[in-house]
Amino acid sequence: MSHVIISSRTSTRFLVVLIAAFMMIVAATVTAGEASAETSPARCGVSAHNPHFTYYKGQEVIKGVGEATCNYSVPKLYVKAQLWRTRWWGWEKVGYSPPASTTWKSKYKSTAYWNRSNCSGTHNWRTTAYGYSLENGKKYESSRTGYSLRLSC
Repeated sequence: MSHVIISSRTSTRFLVVLIAAFMMIVAATVTAGEASAETSPARCGVSAHNPHFTYYKGQEVIKGVGEATCNYSVPKLYVKAQLWRTRWWGWEKVGYSPPASTTWKSKYKSTAYWNRSNCSGTHNWRTTAYGYSLENGKKYESSRTGYSLRLSC
């Protein structure tokens, strides 16, 4: 029978490697850029506005807006915004917006909020947006990651 002896140094190295691997996976799943397989006939797309402090319903919040725009009105337009902040392990999903959709419009916004009282310290913040349009019975998807801004809570 063989025995494996794991020293505290070995287990510390293993933990560091495990954390590094996890951070790489998180970074790979949250990438910047636009993801659209095909351009919609109405040239619809989404934008992610930079997060910023504001007041909403009497409370100070961090706000991020996702906006879907088209060159002309489409039968259905959908958009969803998501706020992110950095943590020691990578990006953390925080405030989000409920999915928002409308019919026969060329522009529509969705807003994500995160209450400032839930935040402490200084973090990098960003907004991501996902949206789609339905045109001629076909779904055209788009996504965008906004620039990262450093905000202190």
